[in-house]
Amino acid sequence: FTDSKKDIFGKTYWLGKDGQKAIFVLNLGCHLRFNGIQLVNTHNDAHRDRSTKRFRLSVSQSQAGPWQNVLETTLVDSRRQNDPLPLQLINLQAEATGQFLKFELLEWYGVGGGLQYFDIQRGN
Repeated sequence: FTDSKKDIFGKTYWLGKDGQKAIFVLNLGCHLRFNGIQLVNTHNDAHRDRSTKRFRLSVSQSQAGPWQNVLETTLVDSRRQNDPLPLQLINLQAEATGQFLKFELLEWYGVGGGLQYFDIQRGN
């Protein structure tokens, strides 16, 4: 993470602050081309009190921007789903290139949003 307004509780997931939009920025280390993402939503372990609803993904060649929006989508409510939560593969409408990815939590179910896992999907 290069920039984030996050709550992390020593586990392998990201949670936004309760009742607030949130952002994290990933530095991929070099310019990469990708055509989709893989993610696992959260339900906040046994609490089952939060889940990402709507988010936007943007890319940039620089951490300072400018940012190009490449995806905005809505996820289903994962608070009542059984463990393990499913890995979701989401294709982009067009291939994207960038070194920095910005994930913006726009809406959530329950008290806030978060993710258990996030990765880019590179084409063959």
